[in-house]
Amino acid sequence: MALTSQQLDHFRRILVARREELARGTIAAERGVNEEDDLAHLDPSDRATASIAKDDLLGEAARSSATLAEVEAALDRIGDGSYGRCTECDREIPLARLEAVPWTPYCIQDQEIADRRREQAETVTGGAPSRVAK
Repeated sequence: MALTSQQLDHFRRILVARREELARGTIAAERGVNEEDDLAHLDPSDRATASIAKDDLLGEAARSSATLAEVEAALDRIGDGSYGRCTECDREIPLARLEAVPWTPYCIQDQEIADRRREQAETVTGGAPSRVAK
């Protein structure tokens, strides 16, 4: 069953709101990183703490940026009429899954495959996160 125009509008509103939230969060994280850049005036223990905080901010900015790209892609799929279908197998994504993760490009089965591939890639790269295309 294809999504109705009301359902598509519902998901578009959710995705636009999430995009704005992520954009604000990314800007705030980047601002925080820039504020943490001047560590020279701190004593060594404060410098170490500030360095860890900066790494956390960079990680959060990277995660937000990745999710933002997924949200943008979902909005593109709404625009081209493919939203709600798995980008791998073209099966319909259950409505409950879209409600939980509206930017998902995958059905549950293909998401599990993508997750396993990502975990394998992280193992190979020593834990460094990577985006593996299917």
